[in-house]
Amino acid sequence: MTQKEKEKIREEYKDKYFREFEVNGVKNLRIVAPADSPDPE
Repeated sequence: MTQKEKEKIREEYKDKYFREFEVNGVKNLRIVAPADSPDPE
């Protein structure tokens, strides 16, 4: 994949997330721990 193709994909995701935050703010935001993180207990 070329650098130009990667940049295009990045821009598409950026636009998608910008629209989501513009419409819903943080209402749909979820913060999750990475799958390989230790159990907090």
